[in-house]
Amino acid sequence: MYAPGMFYLTAGVFKVFGFEVVYQGALLLLIKSAILAVYYWLVRRLGLPRVPAILLSLMVMAGLWGTRPEINSYHPALLLLLISLTLVVRYLQEGDGRRLAWAGVWAGLAACFKHDVAAYVTLAIVTGLVLSWMYAKDRRPNHWLPPARAVTYLALGTCVFFVPVATFVALKAGPDAWKDLIVFPATDFRTVRGEGYAPFLPPLGGLLEWLEIGGLRRGRAAFGGLSQWALCRLPEYVFLVACAVLVSKRRQISSVALACALMILSAMPFFWMAAHVQRNTHLMSMALLSGLLGAIAWRGLRRPMPTWPKASMVALASLYGMALVIDPL
Repeated sequence: MYAPGMFYLTAGVFKVFGFEVVYQGALLLLIKSAILAVYYWLVRRLGLPRVPAILLSLMVMAGLWGTRPEINSYHPALLLLLISLTLVVRYLQEGDGRRLAWAGVWAGLAACFKHDVAAYVTLAIVTGLVLSWMYAKDRRPNHWLPPARAVTYLALGTCVFFVPVATFVALKAGPDAWKDLIVFPATDFRTVRGEGYAPFLPPLGGLLEWLEIGGLRRGRAAFGGLSQWALCRLPEYVFLVACAVLVSKRRQISSVALACALMILSAMPFFWMAAHVQRNTHLMSMALLSGLLGAIAWRGLRRPMPTWPKASMVALASLYGMALVIDPL
Protein backbone atom coordinates (compact mmCIF):
# COMPACT_ATOMS: atom_id res chain seq x y z
CA MET A 1 0.00 0.00 0.00
CA TYR A 2 1.35 3.42 -0.96
CA ALA A 3 2.40 5.49 2.07
CA PRO A 4 0.00 8.44 2.55
CA GLY A 5 2.84 10.89 3.15
CA MET A 6 4.63 9.74 0.00
CA PHE A 7 1.46 10.06 -2.06
CA TYR A 8 0.77 13.65 -1.04
CA LEU A 9 4.43 14.66 -1.31
CA THR A 10 4.81 13.45 -4.90
CA ALA A 11 1.33 14.61 -5.85
CA GLY A 12 2.18 18.08 -4.56
CA VAL A 13 5.42 18.19 -6.54
CA PHE A 14 3.69 17.13 -9.74
CA LYS A 15 0.85 19.58 -9.11
CA VAL A 16 3.23 22.53 -8.76
CA PHE A 17 5.92 21.66 -11.29
CA GLY A 18 4.23 19.24 -13.69
CA PHE A 19 4.60 15.54 -14.43
CA GLU A 20 8.33 15.47 -15.16
CA VAL A 21 10.78 12.94 -13.73
CA VAL A 22 13.41 15.61 -13.17
CA TYR A 23 11.37 17.36 -10.49
CA GLN A 24 11.02 14.36 -8.19
CA GLY A 25 14.73 13.67 -8.76
CA ALA A 26 15.60 17.23 -7.75
CA LEU A 27 13.39 16.90 -4.65
CA LEU A 28 15.19 13.68 -3.69
CA LEU A 29 18.56 15.41 -3.98
CA LEU A 30 17.31 18.14 -1.65
CA ILE A 31 16.08 15.53 0.83
CA LYS A 32 19.40 13.66 0.71
CA SER A 33 21.28 16.92 1.21
CA ALA A 34 19.14 17.59 4.27
CA ILE A 35 19.87 14.05 5.51
CA LEU A 36 23.58 14.77 5.18
CA ALA A 37 23.26 18.06 7.09
CA VAL A 38 21.16 16.62 9.92
CA TYR A 39 23.37 13.53 10.27
CA TYR A 40 26.44 15.74 10.49
CA TRP A 41 24.73 17.90 13.10
CA LEU A 42 23.72 14.78 15.06
CA VAL A 43 27.18 13.18 15.17
CA ARG A 44 28.65 16.55 16.16
CA ARG A 45 26.10 16.68 18.98
CA LEU A 46 27.26 13.23 20.05
CA GLY A 47 30.81 14.51 20.38
CA LEU A 48 32.52 13.62 17.11
CA PRO A 49 35.16 16.21 16.06
CA ARG A 50 34.57 18.24 12.91
CA VAL A 51 36.84 16.40 10.44
CA PRO A 52 35.72 12.84 11.36
CA ALA A 53 32.12 14.08 11.36
CA ILE A 54 32.52 15.43 7.82
CA LEU A 55 34.13 12.20 6.62
CA LEU A 56 31.46 10.03 8.26
CA SER A 57 28.64 12.13 6.80
CA LEU A 58 30.18 12.06 3.32
CA MET A 59 30.55 8.29 3.59
CA VAL A 60 26.84 8.01 4.38
CA MET A 61 25.99 10.35 1.51
CA ALA A 62 28.06 8.22 -0.88
CA GLY A 63 26.10 5.18 0.23
CA LEU A 64 22.84 6.98 -0.57
CA TRP A 65 24.04 8.10 -3.99
CA GLY A 66 22.38 6.98 -7.21
CA THR A 67 22.82 7.95 -10.85
CA ARG A 68 19.07 7.95 -11.46
CA PRO A 69 17.52 9.54 -8.37
CA GLU A 70 14.01 8.26 -7.76
CA ILE A 71 12.15 9.36 -4.66
CA ASN A 72 10.74 6.72 -2.34
CA SER A 73 9.19 6.67 1.10
CA TYR A 74 12.41 5.79 2.97
CA HIS A 75 14.32 9.02 2.43
CA PRO A 76 11.69 11.45 3.79
CA ALA A 77 11.15 9.11 6.75
CA LEU A 78 14.89 8.90 7.37
CA LEU A 79 15.25 12.68 7.37
CA LEU A 80 12.38 13.13 9.82
CA LEU A 81 13.65 10.39 12.14
CA LEU A 82 17.16 11.86 12.21
CA ILE A 83 15.61 15.18 13.25
CA SER A 84 13.66 13.32 15.94
CA LEU A 85 16.81 11.62 17.26
CA THR A 86 18.66 14.94 17.30
CA LEU A 87 15.93 16.46 19.46
CA VAL A 88 16.05 13.52 21.86
CA VAL A 89 19.84 13.91 22.17
CA ARG A 90 19.37 17.61 22.89
CA TYR A 91 16.85 16.73 25.59
CA LEU A 92 19.29 14.29 27.16
CA GLN A 93 22.04 16.90 27.09
CA GLU A 94 20.08 20.03 28.03
CA GLY A 95 16.62 19.00 29.21
CA ASP A 96 13.20 20.54 28.31
CA GLY A 97 10.34 18.10 27.74
CA ARG A 98 9.15 20.16 24.78
CA ARG A 99 12.08 18.77 22.81
CA LEU A 100 10.69 15.27 23.40
CA ALA A 101 7.27 16.46 22.24
CA TRP A 102 8.78 17.83 19.03
CA ALA A 103 10.75 14.61 18.60
CA GLY A 104 7.42 12.80 18.74
CA VAL A 105 5.94 15.16 16.15
CA TRP A 106 8.68 14.38 13.63
CA ALA A 107 8.54 10.65 14.39
CA GLY A 108 4.75 10.67 13.89
CA LEU A 109 5.15 12.45 10.57
CA ALA A 110 7.82 9.92 9.55
CA ALA A 111 5.28 7.15 10.25
CA CYS A 112 3.14 8.60 7.46
CA PHE A 113 5.94 7.62 5.07
CA LYS A 114 7.39 4.42 6.63
CA HIS A 115 5.36 3.26 9.60
CA ASP A 116 7.59 0.27 10.35
CA VAL A 117 10.84 2.25 10.39
CA ALA A 118 9.24 5.01 12.46
CA ALA A 119 7.90 2.41 14.92
CA TYR A 120 11.38 0.90 15.39
CA VAL A 121 12.96 4.27 16.14
CA THR A 122 10.12 5.42 18.42
CA LEU A 123 10.23 2.19 20.44
CA ALA A 124 14.00 2.57 20.70
CA ILE A 125 13.63 6.12 22.04
CA VAL A 126 11.15 4.92 24.66
CA THR A 127 13.43 2.03 25.63
CA GLY A 128 16.42 4.36 25.86
CA LEU A 129 14.57 6.83 28.07
CA VAL A 130 13.50 4.07 30.46
CA LEU A 131 16.78 2.14 30.58
CA SER A 132 18.95 5.24 30.98
CA TRP A 133 16.84 6.33 33.96
CA MET A 134 17.37 2.90 35.52
CA TYR A 135 21.07 2.47 34.83
CA ALA A 136 22.29 6.04 35.39
CA LYS A 137 20.80 6.02 38.91
CA ASP A 138 22.66 8.53 41.10
CA ARG A 139 24.39 10.04 38.04
CA ARG A 140 21.18 11.23 36.41
CA PRO A 141 21.25 14.89 35.30
CA ASN A 142 18.75 17.07 37.15
CA HIS A 143 17.02 18.06 33.91
CA TRP A 144 15.95 14.50 33.06
CA LEU A 145 12.26 13.80 33.48
CA PRO A 146 10.95 10.56 35.06
CA PRO A 147 10.35 7.94 32.34
CA ALA A 148 6.54 8.08 32.51
CA ARG A 149 6.51 11.85 32.05
CA ALA A 150 9.19 11.79 29.32
CA VAL A 151 7.35 9.09 27.37
CA THR A 152 4.10 11.06 27.73
CA TYR A 153 5.68 14.09 26.09
CA LEU A 154 6.94 11.89 23.26
CA ALA A 155 3.61 10.12 22.79
CA LEU A 156 1.61 13.35 22.72
CA GLY A 157 3.88 14.73 20.03
CA THR A 158 3.59 11.54 17.99
CA CYS A 159 -0.19 11.84 17.95
CA VAL A 160 -0.15 15.26 16.24
CA PHE A 161 0.35 13.86 12.74
CA PHE A 162 0.04 10.12 13.12
CA VAL A 163 -3.43 9.91 14.67
CA PRO A 164 -5.23 12.12 12.07
CA VAL A 165 -3.50 10.35 9.16
CA ALA A 166 -4.13 6.88 10.62
CA THR A 167 -7.78 7.81 11.20
CA PHE A 168 -8.11 9.09 7.65
CA VAL A 169 -6.58 5.90 6.20
CA ALA A 170 -8.78 3.72 8.43
CA LEU A 171 -11.94 5.54 7.36
CA LYS A 172 -11.02 5.36 3.67
CA ALA A 173 -9.58 1.84 3.46
CA GLY A 174 -11.02 0.13 6.53
CA PRO A 175 -9.99 -3.53 6.99
CA ASP A 176 -7.83 -3.40 3.84
CA ALA A 177 -5.56 -0.84 5.50
CA TRP A 178 -5.11 -3.07 8.55
CA LYS A 179 -4.34 -6.11 6.36
CA ASP A 180 -1.95 -4.28 4.01
CA LEU A 181 -0.06 -2.22 6.60
CA ILE A 182 0.02 -4.55 9.62
CA VAL A 183 -1.14 -8.12 9.02
CA PHE A 184 0.56 -8.84 5.68
CA PRO A 185 4.01 -7.44 6.65
CA ALA A 186 3.89 -9.36 9.93
CA THR A 187 2.79 -12.71 8.47
CA ASP A 188 2.77 -13.56 4.75
CA PHE A 189 5.42 -11.08 3.62
CA ARG A 190 8.29 -13.34 4.70
CA THR A 191 6.92 -16.17 2.56
CA VAL A 192 6.13 -14.32 -0.67
CA ARG A 193 8.74 -11.52 -0.62
CA GLY A 194 11.42 -12.70 1.80
CA GLU A 195 15.07 -12.94 0.78
CA GLY A 196 18.00 -14.71 2.38
CA TYR A 197 20.35 -13.03 4.80
CA ALA A 198 24.08 -12.92 4.14
CA PRO A 199 26.03 -16.05 5.20
CA PHE A 200 28.04 -16.05 8.40
CA LEU A 201 31.36 -16.22 6.52
CA PRO A 202 32.25 -13.82 3.66
CA PRO A 203 31.46 -15.24 0.20
CA LEU A 204 34.98 -15.47 -1.25
CA GLY A 205 34.14 -17.91 -4.05
CA GLY A 206 33.03 -15.18 -6.45
CA LEU A 207 36.10 -13.08 -5.68
CA LEU A 208 38.46 -16.00 -6.32
CA GLU A 209 36.69 -16.75 -9.60
CA TRP A 210 37.02 -13.12 -10.68
CA LEU A 211 40.73 -13.06 -9.79
CA GLU A 212 41.28 -16.23 -11.82
CA ILE A 213 39.08 -15.57 -14.86
CA GLY A 214 38.36 -11.83 -14.74
CA GLY A 215 35.42 -10.08 -16.35
CA LEU A 216 33.36 -7.07 -15.36
CA ARG A 217 30.23 -9.11 -14.65
CA ARG A 218 32.08 -11.49 -12.32
CA GLY A 219 33.82 -8.61 -10.58
CA ARG A 220 30.57 -6.78 -10.01
CA ALA A 221 28.92 -9.91 -8.60
CA ALA A 222 31.93 -10.69 -6.38
CA PHE A 223 32.26 -7.22 -4.85
CA GLY A 224 28.48 -6.85 -4.61
CA GLY A 225 28.31 -10.06 -2.59
CA LEU A 226 31.11 -8.90 -0.30
CA SER A 227 29.39 -5.54 0.15
CA GLN A 228 26.11 -7.18 1.15
CA TRP A 229 27.94 -9.49 3.54
CA ALA A 230 29.69 -6.57 5.23
CA LEU A 231 26.51 -4.49 5.51
CA CYS A 232 24.70 -7.47 7.06
CA ARG A 233 27.45 -8.66 9.42
CA LEU A 234 29.38 -5.54 10.49
CA PRO A 235 26.40 -4.16 12.48
CA GLU A 236 26.42 -7.37 14.52
CA TYR A 237 30.04 -6.79 15.56
CA VAL A 238 29.33 -3.13 16.32
CA PHE A 239 26.34 -4.11 18.44
CA LEU A 240 28.19 -6.79 20.42
CA VAL A 241 31.25 -4.63 21.04
CA ALA A 242 29.09 -1.68 22.10
CA CYS A 243 27.14 -3.88 24.54
CA ALA A 244 30.39 -5.25 25.98
CA VAL A 245 31.76 -1.74 26.46
CA LEU A 246 28.58 -0.56 28.17
CA VAL A 247 28.66 -3.49 30.58
CA SER A 248 32.38 -3.29 31.40
CA LYS A 249 32.89 0.49 31.33
CA ARG A 250 29.52 1.72 32.55
CA ARG A 251 31.00 3.82 35.34
CA GLN A 252 33.45 5.49 32.98
CA ILE A 253 30.75 6.56 30.51
CA SER A 254 28.90 9.81 31.06
CA SER A 255 25.19 9.50 31.80
CA VAL A 256 24.23 11.32 28.58
CA ALA A 257 26.50 9.12 26.43
CA LEU A 258 25.10 6.05 28.20
CA ALA A 259 21.53 7.14 27.47
CA CYS A 260 22.28 7.87 23.79
CA ALA A 261 24.04 4.52 23.37
CA LEU A 262 21.19 2.62 25.00
CA MET A 263 18.69 4.33 22.70
CA ILE A 264 20.64 3.50 19.55
CA LEU A 265 21.42 -0.05 20.64
CA SER A 266 17.70 -0.56 21.29
CA ALA A 267 16.94 0.32 17.66
CA MET A 268 19.44 -2.02 16.01
CA PRO A 269 17.72 -5.38 16.76
CA PHE A 270 14.51 -4.16 15.11
CA PHE A 271 16.29 -3.37 11.85
CA TRP A 272 18.36 -6.55 12.11
CA MET A 273 15.22 -8.69 12.38
CA ALA A 274 13.54 -6.79 9.54
CA ALA A 275 16.60 -7.30 7.33
CA HIS A 276 16.27 -11.06 7.84
CA VAL A 277 12.94 -10.82 6.03
CA GLN A 278 14.06 -8.42 3.32
CA ARG A 279 17.31 -6.46 3.32
CA ASN A 280 15.78 -3.44 1.61
CA THR A 281 16.72 -0.17 3.37
CA HIS A 282 17.32 -1.80 6.73
CA LEU A 283 21.02 -2.32 6.00
CA MET A 284 21.45 1.42 5.50
CA SER A 285 19.58 2.09 8.73
CA MET A 286 21.94 -0.23 10.63
CA ALA A 287 24.92 1.51 9.03
CA LEU A 288 23.65 4.91 10.16
CA LEU A 289 23.08 3.62 13.70
CA SER A 290 26.56 2.08 13.74
CA GLY A 291 27.99 5.47 12.80
CA LEU A 292 26.13 7.10 15.68
CA LEU A 293 27.55 4.51 18.10
CA GLY A 294 31.01 5.25 16.73
CA ALA A 295 30.48 8.96 17.34
CA ILE A 296 29.49 8.26 20.95
CA ALA A 297 32.47 5.97 21.50
CA TRP A 298 34.92 8.54 20.11
CA ARG A 299 34.17 11.01 22.90
CA GLY A 300 31.84 9.12 25.21
CA LEU A 301 34.35 8.00 27.84
CA ARG A 302 35.20 10.33 30.69
CA ARG A 303 38.92 9.90 30.15
CA PRO A 304 40.83 10.04 26.82
CA MET A 305 40.59 6.90 24.71
CA PRO A 306 43.89 5.10 23.92
CA THR A 307 45.21 5.21 20.37
CA TRP A 308 44.55 1.58 19.42
CA PRO A 309 40.76 1.65 19.95
CA LYS A 310 40.51 4.78 17.79
CA ALA A 311 42.66 3.14 15.12
CA SER A 312 40.38 0.10 15.22
CA MET A 313 37.33 2.35 14.85
CA VAL A 314 38.89 4.09 11.84
CA ALA A 315 39.66 0.73 10.21
CA LEU A 316 36.11 -0.51 10.81
CA ALA A 317 34.63 2.74 9.49
CA SER A 318 36.80 2.48 6.37
CA LEU A 319 35.63 -1.09 5.75
CA TYR A 320 32.05 0.01 6.32
CA GLY A 321 32.54 2.92 3.92
CA MET A 322 33.82 0.64 1.15
CA ALA A 323 30.83 -1.65 1.65
CA LEU A 324 28.45 1.31 1.37
CA VAL A 325 29.88 2.76 -1.83
CA ILE A 326 30.32 -0.46 -3.84
CA ASP A 327 26.68 -0.61 -4.92
CA PRO A 328 26.49 3.08 -5.99
CA LEU A 329 29.80 2.65 -7.83
